Amino acid sequence: MAEEFYLDPDEFRVVSRDLREAGSDLKAAQRRLSGILDQYKGAWGSDDIGEAFEKNYYENAEKVRIGAGKAGDGIVGTAGNAQKSANNLASLDEDSAKKLDAKTKTK
Repeated sequence: MAEEFYLDPDEFRVVSRDLREAGSDLKAAQRRLSGILDQYKGAWGSDDIGEAFEKNYYENAEKVRIGAGKAGDGIVGTAGNAQKSANNLASLDEDSAKKLDAKTKTK
């Protein structure tokens, strides 16, 4: 286990913001994908080949739609939690510094 731990709260906030933006981008892409999947559902023809293709294609496409949605939500949620953690660590660091300064001044 490390003896020291250093975290730059400002940089951590930047990374958290970038992560949130990436999650939002993924969610936007998933919404676009959903629209396209809905638009072309049933467009493969009603013959055996068209129906077989749609069955195989659409089942996998649905998994991607669902997975991308969950991933986007998870990334955005993780970014929010990371931002809260950065703020908590910065507050803890400031409080600790104030307490140390107060003890140093009383000596």
